[in-house]
Amino acid sequence: MCCEENTIYDKLPIPNDYFRGSGTTSPWIPENILVFSRKTFYELQPKKNSNFHYRFSININLGSPQQILVDRHSFEIGKDMVLLVFPHQYHRFIETDGEVRMIFITFEAPANAFIAKLRDQVVHMSVETTRWVEKICATYTHLSSKVDEEKLQLQVGLLMHMLVSAIPSSPVQLKSDGLLVPENILKACNLINANPHISISDLSKECAFSEGYLRYRFKQLIGISLGRYCIDITIHKAKRLLATTTLSVGQVGECCGYDSLYSFSRMFSRETGTSPKKFRMAVPGTVST
Repeated sequence: MCCEENTIYDKLPIPNDYFRGSGTTSPWIPENILVFSRKTFYELQPKKNSNFHYRFSININLGSPQQILVDRHSFEIGKDMVLLVFPHQYHRFIETDGEVRMIFITFEAPANAFIAKLRDQVVHMSVETTRWVEKICATYTHLSSKVDEEKLQLQVGLLMHMLVSAIPSSPVQLKSDGLLVPENILKACNLINANPHISISDLSKECAFSEGYLRYRFKQLIGISLGRYCIDITIHKAKRLLATTTLSVGQVGECCGYDSLYSFSRMFSRETGTSPKKFRMAVPGTVST
């Protein structure tokens, strides 16, 4: 029986140079990959101390628009849009109406110029990208061998390349109206990020709100009290410094506004259930001092 004519094999071009081909860039490969979904706002809310992480997280929205506070910025992730959260970034979803249907792909990988392009970028997914996410979910669901794990790594790596290619030519516009956090409340978040020990009185003056109204609006929009947010930011800053620097525990405490090593360690242990030293030792890649 003769082979079919005009197959894809018959269309392969003849190389101009048999010693030079494509694929000259070193591949970027993620490791230790987790894939999971969230279908309710309750599931999106961080449990105690869980909003600190040392992994990358691809946040893929397949449902209604979602709001997320990342460090000092407020983003809206629309349907079929993606936001990459970087290691050590404080992030918290803000409650909105509508269907929650989020896919998360988290992984570990070295930071480099390639992946840095996605920081603070909300990216639209094409039909091809959406189908690729489905393939990743299918591969992850049926992991059964080392070959499957390597396939998953390559698929997530290619997804990252697809997202980088889809970055808009103009920078993301950070809105402060509509569904997103109002400017005054976002300003309060920024001030607390800069100085978690700022007084409520000073915050209210800077934000042009009374203390009572500021507390009310902050809790209404962010979902936690001002006091709790200040503590969360302090703990997050301490964890980031412990995980990414060689500063002593005492120096980390000073950076977080504590004059006493004892008072800092006591606060850290109370809030996290472990000492600063034990936390540092438990985080992969940290350097013990």
